Amino acid sequence: MSRLKPKPTRLRKWPLRLYAGSGASSSDFFVLGHSPEYDEHFGPTNQPTYQSPTSRFTHVLHFVGDQRDFVHRIPDRLLDNLSLVRGHTTAAGFPRGIVEIDAQGVTEIPIAGHVGGFSRMWSPNAAYLFVSGIHPFLECRAHGTWYELPLPEGTPFVLSGVGGFGPSDVYAVGEQGTLLHFDGQVVRRLASPTNRDLYSVTALDDTRLCVGGAIGTLLMGNCNGWRVIDTGTRADLHILTRFQGRICYATLGGVYAFDGKKAPVCLLDIAADWVSSVGDQLVVSSGTDAWLFDGSRLRALDTVV
Repeated sequence: MSRLKPKPTRLRKWPLRLYAGSGASSSDFFVLGHSPEYDEHFGPTNQPTYQSPTSRFTHVLHFVGDQRDFVHRIPDRLLDNLSLVRGHTTAAGFPRGIVEIDAQGVTEIPIAGHVGGFSRMWSPNAAYLFVSGIHPFLECRAHGTWYELPLPEGTPFVLSGVGGFGPSDVYAVGEQGTLLHFDGQVVRRLASPTNRDLYSVTALDDTRLCVGGAIGTLLMGNCNGWRVIDTGTRADLHILTRFQGRICYATLGGVYAFDGKKAPVCLLDIAADWVSSVGDQLVVSSGTDAWLFDGSRLRALDTVV
């Protein structure tokens, strides 16, 4: 009698939803990813770091072009990352805050006395790093030393985005139309043309910024004033990124680009969740699919771990 051979055990695969890409070049960039199904499956077996649905696992993927070469799984919810050195990225989230990541592993960067969850990061040069967050707070790392910048009284609980032109010309945005400006000495609140929540701020050129917010809100301006841009969408603009001289954002109706002059135009007819610039290309994600886009061609990225 012949004996049945057992079927080989297959490891389960987990498709990720990618977001928050960063890198100076499309030949060396990082992207964050998460999978609710992975969190649900493995979270209960990881009690020391499993704290809530918003602080489960983040997968940090490194790509060379469209080829993925390593992945790290971190038991935190990371929300943003910033790559200033080749093969290395700094990521921010909670509960642990700031972590440094490269091919060898992950290193936590403690900040003494800090309270709150990190949301977004921005760096004008190698000497400075600014991080916004929930508490609210605006942190600055200047020449290796961390400082918390005092905020105006009445600043809402969530600051969702940070960006600017230089270490003495920094902007942070948040709930209820909050627009803040740091001039290198003091953080001041700016007059805002909206009371909708604001999520992201990115420089359009050397003098103008764009700010994305709830229900299709898009602002353009600087500390001297802001103009509301008609986007024709009610989608929340959670992230803005600069690509080929224009500001891009993702919606279920496509990826749109704004040049600061004419109305936003559809750049990609794809229902997108997120866009991030990595050097001269875009990372575009839609559900568990993701691509590199050079302005004319899409190349698929491996999102399965």
